[in-house]
Amino acid sequence: MAQIVERWQRASKVEAPEPQLVILKAERGVGKTRLALEFYRWLSETIDGVGREGYWPHAVSLLDRSMDVNPDPDSCRYNVPIPYLWWGLRASDKGAENSIAGDAIATYDNFLAPHLVALTMRARMRSSSKSIVNVWRDVAKSEAASWSGYDTVISVGEGLLKTVGILRGTLGSPANIAREQAGQRSMSRVDAVLEDLESIFNPRCYTYAKTAGVILIDDAQFSKDDPGLSVFTERLLHSAMTQSWPVLILVTHWKRDLAPEFIKSERCFAGILKHGRDGTPLDNGPAAGLPGGFLKTSNTLEIDLPIVPDLTGALVEAFPGLLPDQASALLNHAGGNPRHLEQIIAFLRENEDFFNDFDTKAALTEEGFAEALKETHDIFKVVMRRLRDAPQDVQEAICLASLQGVRFVSETIDELARLHLGETRGEALAKAVNPYSIVSSRRREKIAEFSERLFYMVAERRRRSLKTLGDEVALRTSLKALLRTRLENGDLASGIEEQILTYSLAAQIFSEEDLEERFYVLLALAHVARAEAERYCHESALEAADKFFSLYYREPAVANKVESWLLNNVARLLQNDGKIAEALEISGPLLVRQRQQAERLKTPESLREMSVSLDIMGRTMQLTGAHAAATEAYRESLEVRRDLVENLKTPESLRDLLVSLNNVGSAAKVTGDDAAAAAASVEMLEVARDLAERLKTPESLRILSVSLDHVGSAAQIAGQHAAAAAAYGESMELRRDLVENLKTPESLRDLSVSLGNVGRAAQISGDHAAAAAAFIEMLEIARDLAERLKTPASLRDLSVSLDNVGRAAQFAGDHAFAAGAHAQSVEISRNLVEHLRTPESLRDLLVSLGNVGRAAEAGGDQAAATEAYAESLELARDLAEHLNTPTSLRDLSVSLKNVGRAAEATGDHARAAEAYAESEKVAHSLAERLKSQESLLDL
Repeated sequence: MAQIVERWQRASKVEAPEPQLVILKAERGVGKTRLALEFYRWLSETIDGVGREGYWPHAVSLLDRSMDVNPDPDSCRYNVPIPYLWWGLRASDKGAENSIAGDAIATYDNFLAPHLVALTMRARMRSSSKSIVNVWRDVAKSEAASWSGYDTVISVGEGLLKTVGILRGTLGSPANIAREQAGQRSMSRVDAVLEDLESIFNPRCYTYAKTAGVILIDDAQFSKDDPGLSVFTERLLHSAMTQSWPVLILVTHWKRDLAPEFIKSERCFAGILKHGRDGTPLDNGPAAGLPGGFLKTSNTLEIDLPIVPDLTGALVEAFPGLLPDQASALLNHAGGNPRHLEQIIAFLRENEDFFNDFDTKAALTEEGFAEALKETHDIFKVVMRRLRDAPQDVQEAICLASLQGVRFVSETIDELARLHLGETRGEALAKAVNPYSIVSSRRREKIAEFSERLFYMVAERRRRSLKTLGDEVALRTSLKALLRTRLENGDLASGIEEQILTYSLAAQIFSEEDLEERFYVLLALAHVARAEAERYCHESALEAADKFFSLYYREPAVANKVESWLLNNVARLLQNDGKIAEALEISGPLLVRQRQQAERLKTPESLREMSVSLDIMGRTMQLTGAHAAATEAYRESLEVRRDLVENLKTPESLRDLLVSLNNVGSAAKVTGDDAAAAAASVEMLEVARDLAERLKTPESLRILSVSLDHVGSAAQIAGQHAAAAAAYGESMELRRDLVENLKTPESLRDLSVSLGNVGRAAQISGDHAAAAAAFIEMLEIARDLAERLKTPASLRDLSVSLDNVGRAAQFAGDHAFAAGAHAQSVEISRNLVEHLRTPESLRDLLVSLGNVGRAAEAGGDQAAATEAYAESLELARDLAEHLNTPTSLRDLSVSLKNVGRAAEATGDHARAAEAYAESEKVAHSLAERLKSQESLLDL
């Protein structure tokens, strides 16, 4: 414990953090997890609640529950500033018979989310000097004044944190993202958690909470079966160490797997540890592909846990009446293994007849002592005896559960019992939880798991000898019949995690070698991929999609009975991961099949499925650079959906038509066909008006506002400035109404975007007063959102708003005000670049520097203008070299022109001529490539 505390003290220096990795190594049962949770006790007694009630619940509630690595969030006191973060994850053991490993991030991020919100509130308390209660009330303007529980805290965090958005089901929903983003890879839970953790723990972030944290990864030896956890672990360790987070990462692991002669380099914790310690910055990590060499002796400590020399206190506390020789003999059987002793204690408690007068506080009888010694020599035997002593129906329930794995769906056990035994075992399974403690069930009642891996192994052994269950072949036949029914019926009514466990079990229990069963394996894998993607577990979804493809590739015809929408989903996952050839192997034959089916059936369902496949084919063609083929596929999909709207006239058919029109418009923009893009925008607007008129929902009204923005943009490109201003103005009024009704950060941001569009349109038409009014209102909203959210996106919006206001001031001749606004924008952009280092953040800085240069020119400060333009050009060259997109090349051309103008103003005509010539060369190549009105005007 002293070593852990010493490493915590290094990590928790929030002004100069020294992040630490501490690994507790031992074989099973020696007390690795117990020691980690004792550290939780030390923190709660030493740092939290010293002399007062603390934020975190008392340690005893956590230590008493063997399967829990987190305190109950409902027991935390959110009106107390959080003193540190504690978040535990347990890697799930897949068991010996199937590969149901679960997803640790998806299982445990609901425990993290409320504390992330609390850390955000603590950061605001520090910066505002307000009480924590007042900070909560400032942020939760629309919440009740009294708040206390998990759900209320989570509702406050919506819009502040990506993890909360996923839990609330709002991240990436149609109401919050534009339709054109639908084809892009969505944020995964791993991305969301890491982004939120970085915003709180990276000292260089605006939102740095100056609060330390502990992240516990328990049973890390099982992480190899959890792709999301492996990626998370590598990224967490790399970010924490290279960015100096004030965190202690505490890991428990089996000792043997970390020995030098056994350590592996594959996707598992041992491989990540080896890469972090022995790899170089040129090496790719085994899970996330990150550079190696970031773990040193100064930030990494491995602790070997020996057996506990004396467990007398624990035994005597449980049975104070034991005679000395009885206690000594039982302790000798435990051999210093706390877990073995726990099972001896549980066994004795279940056998009161072993004690004098049936009193567990008394000594053992002579016969009871002999029986106890006989049955407790081996821990496996102790647990087996406990299981055999349970009622038969409890044994049956536990053994049926072991057929699924370490984690299982309770309802499946009940249905399997009804099918195989003729009656349910729900009540018996409840007894397995209490009083027998062999099974644990937490917040999700329908998902349970064996309290320890040992219990699962014992149940497996007992299952094979429990006569009432029959032989294994008959039992598996019953399970297959149950799973076959669920697969054929879709089973989409149950919760997402139950679906994943059920379909994962099916993917393992059916044989790939049997032709009939192979279909069910494919169907199960397609459902796993779909369900994992739905819950934002991108890594697990992709792994299932990869497994599907490897089996599909052997004999594609087997998949002919798999529903088209599931195949399309797998193809889209592979496509979004850059596996274009694999996606085409699925989507190509599927499109042929769907054309034939649509021709034969001519039903709306068959036609819609064909249109979805055409969209996927179009996206695939775009990714391969075949833009003509992409346009052809999108246009064919569009014609199908026009016909469906004509025949159905349903809101769903109208939404599908909007997606197709957006695809056609986007493809036209890529090829420089501005007229086609404008035509698609106009038709989109007509459809969106129809949809909004029918539904009058916030989502349909927002879609209408987005369509108006598209029309405005197309009109602006065509030089139709009055039409652009009218479209932008109508969009703005819609968004004002949405703000009035919703009052969400998303609706405010939408209004801010509209104000920017209206302001720029007013500038183009020469109405600088109207432009300035729109930009000032935009700035007010952006400041409010940046203050409330402090996210990179809200800070970027603030930077853009400052630039807009600066340009308006420049038009009005207020050069000093303009220079000040642009300087603030540059400062924000620099900080975002330092934090994000993305192409988008670099371009934002490039644009801000250009604005600073123009403001300096207008104010007569040629030296400052030259300096700003030079830095902007450096960024533009870098982006053009790496991206080579039309936007990056246009930015380079504009930056060169700015440098040339500044050089000309200072009399450096040679430098000016050189810059102008290069600018013209870039502009000429763009005009040749795009042939768009904008590129020709630039030339």
